[in-house]
Amino acid sequence: SQWDGAIGCKVHGNGGPGILTSRDAYNGIRDCLIHHNAGDGIAVGTWTMKTDKRWQPVTISNCQVHDNGGSGISFAVGAHHDNLVSGTLIYRNTGPGVRVSTPLAANADTPILVRESTVAGNDAGIAIESGVRVELERVLIAFNLGAAVDCAVTPDVSLACSALYGNAGGDW
Repeated sequence: SQWDGAIGCKVHGNGGPGILTSRDAYNGIRDCLIHHNAGDGIAVGTWTMKTDKRWQPVTISNCQVHDNGGSGISFAVGAHHDNLVSGTLIYRNTGPGVRVSTPLAANADTPILVRESTVAGNDAGIAIESGVRVELERVLIAFNLGAAVDCAVTPDVSLACSALYGNAGGDW
């Protein structure tokens, strides 16, 4: 359902994801501390997509997402468009810092954007498991246990003005 957003929250110690959203977070998730949850820090898109409806994008900005039992931020089932991660510190999560496993849909013609963020010390930096376009701009991806950008499929990725450094699984 539609919801306004999570602003200035501290979310920790949950048995699953810290924040689970499927769509329409109009004011987004911003200025939040999300840590020590058993699942993903933020799980976006866990619904069956209606092909005739475009949901509002979810914006995640100025957050710290760390020490979660899954991914820091996961984009899962359902079509996404213009979801944005900006100014966010994503570190020491058991899974990848950002996981994109969203199936490509006919109406998902715009990318998932990660900008001006740091992804460090996770299992992998960015894990791309579907053909959805991912744009990385001014992102520091460093010291992850796996690859900086781990592509399980032929990716549609744009990387601009970013630094990939010291990732144990390689920097691409």
